[in-house]
Order: sequence, then C-alpha cells, then structure tokens
Amino acid sequence: NNLTEGQTYYFALTAVDTSGNESGYSQEVSKSIASTSGDQATVVANVSVSPSSGSVVAGSRQAFEAVYECSTGAPKLKAVFFMLNKKLRKSKGIYLKYNAADNKIYLRTSSGKRWKGGYAPGSNNVIENKNGRVYCAATSVQQNGTTLRVTWMVKPFKDFAGTRNLYMKAKALDGTTSNWEKMGTVSITNNTSN
Repeated sequence: NNLTEGQTYYFALTAVDTSGNESGYSQEVSKSIASTSGDQATVVANVSVSPSSGSVVAGSRQAFEAVYECSTGAPKLKAVFFMLNKKLRKSKGIYLKYNAADNKIYLRTSSGKRWKGGYAPGSNNVIENKNGRVYCAATSVQQNGTTLRVTWMVKPFKDFAGTRNLYMKAKALDGTTSNWEKMGTVSITNNTSN
C-alpha cells in the first residue's frame, strides 16, 4: 500500500446514488498505520482537562489543567493544543498552543489567522486576543514519562461569556496526531467586568 508507517490518516466519506446525488460527509475517522520495522508506533492521546464542566467567571483567572500522552514518551510531543470555543474552529475563541520543541506558549488571534506570543511558561508575559488572555507566568508545563501536563492560566473576557466547549489535540515529532477532541463544556458567566 501507499500509506506511510507511523502516520495517522483521517477519512470522511460521501455516498453517490445512481442519479448522481451526493450525500454530505460522514463523521471523520482516523487510522494510525503501525510500523512493521520493529520500531514502536507512536500513539498520541488527549487524556483529560480539569475542570471539564461547571462555571467560569468572565474577567477572572481560571486554571485549566490539560493532560496529553505520547506512547513513545512525553519528550516526543512537538506541540499540544487547547481551545475554548462554541465550536471547533480557529477563530472567535481562546485557542492556545504549547510548542514543546521550543518551550513556548502561543495564542491564536481572534480572527484565527495567526499565532501571537511565543513566550516560555513561567515568563512574565501576557498574551491577549479579543476573547481573553493567557498568563505565561502562571502557566506551567510538566513532563512525566509518557505524560505532558499543561496548566493554562486563562482569563476569558466578559464579551466571551456563554457556553464554551473545551477541545484538545496533540502532535508528536514524527507527525502523528490525536484528533481534535471535545473534552468538556463550561459556562462562562458574566458576573464581573474585565
């Protein structure tokens, strides 16, 4: 076959009837191709986020602890992603990335067109878009065996109030990725001002 070992492939299908009418896309599925060379295939997973439900007060800092796993060891993770948004999209949310390769934190612009920041966890920097900010000084990263734990310190703004889903994704150095996965839902309440 023409599929590369150690890669994850994503598939969505449509059906066409005899009249040529095409259905919408099916739900996306993925398949990781195991290595046959004796090397261990990399499996990346989104483990958990805490809190995964409840209320968050707009204008207040909230820690979200996101746990990711890589079967070949946490140092093999290239980047991990965390998003608060109504739905899975790059824009209109609080979309964060920790780039493990350079130990930097990034926040996607509200338009979703580019990354802002590039600061180390623990550094005295704040990254902000129209929906909220991330405090680098209070954001921490811990590696333990196959687990990478990022505690994101986020402040959602009052205009970002509402029901927000929590999404996670991880990517290994060899290109293997987890799917984006909805890990919970929080209600951002507007009890205080920014």
